[in-house]
Amino acid sequence: MTGENYQATGTYIGWAKKMATWRNGDAKLTAANVLASDKLIQVNELTEPIGMAEPRLKADSVVPKYETTRYSIGSLTATYAFQTGRLLYPFLGGCATTDDDPAGGYYTHALSTRTSQTPLNMGRHLERENETDAESERIDILGMLPVSYHLECTESRTQAYQSASWRVAYCKDTSTDDIAQPTEPAMRTFEWTNLTFPVFTYNSETIEASIIGFSFDIVNEVGWRGLDSGGHFSVGKLFNFADIAVSLMIVPTGKNAFELIRTLKESYATDLDLTWKFTRDATYDYVNIVHDKLYAEPFALHPAHRRGWHEGYLIRMHQDGAGSVSGTVIDALDDDNYET
Repeated sequence: MTGENYQATGTYIGWAKKMATWRNGDAKLTAANVLASDKLIQVNELTEPIGMAEPRLKADSVVPKYETTRYSIGSLTATYAFQTGRLLYPFLGGCATTDDDPAGGYYTHALSTRTSQTPLNMGRHLERENETDAESERIDILGMLPVSYHLECTESRTQAYQSASWRVAYCKDTSTDDIAQPTEPAMRTFEWTNLTFPVFTYNSETIEASIIGFSFDIVNEVGWRGLDSGGHFSVGKLFNFADIAVSLMIVPTGKNAFELIRTLKESYATDLDLTWKFTRDATYDYVNIVHDKLYAEPFALHPAHRRGWHEGYLIRMHQDGAGSVSGTVIDALDDDNYET
């Protein structure tokens, strides 16, 4: 394709099974250890870790010379359809899988927040295929730190989607190793009609509102150190802080939502609790997340009334450390797809 613009004819990301070490000993991933991801919507960005040059030396002209003075960690951001709870796990940090129905092939995954600073040994295999095979890009992504996770679903955008951002310590060019794309999960993407809120209560009362939009966010504080002779960081850590938040777009049908946002956190009469649940099958196929003790940010009121216009408010709630967030996921994926 000499003279033609570079264009990927197909892109996919395979998710590695849990590896023995954080950077997998810098060894390439193999087909036996790469699983299908939830349906990939797009790779937003991949920045590979590499040395960075800065103007350091005076040249014999007004233009300075550059030298490598520091090494930068990389990053990966990708967006997927929301089909399983597999991406929730590394960002929350805890998972235990049990085989509840060996005959039926269904598994229960109990999700919880992390209890350690040590990151999970996660890896990715990215392929960008080109019409000329020799120009295809195949990259193993190792040494991953989970930075931020976003899940969203609304009445106007009915399919649920999730985005994940990572810091990346090591990338390995494996352009000669074409790993066939694994078969994506057969389950349908969760939709707005699959989403319910079994619990949304404050002061022993259900919040009086219609919910027309939902998002869920996790932001982790991460760090890295231990620069090795190859210019890559060998140690990654998750600091003891995570911001976990739920945002709901509501149309109030009563006044207790307004009473809530006028109340100081220390003056809450009872806990603000929320449970959200995506269900394809009530017994064997759902994601259920339970929040105990949330804090709701205040929102601005709309004092004016307009003809044909209904008041809608975005209420953002943060998980309080005095409570807990936990989850139950039931699907047809075994523990290879989650914690092992």
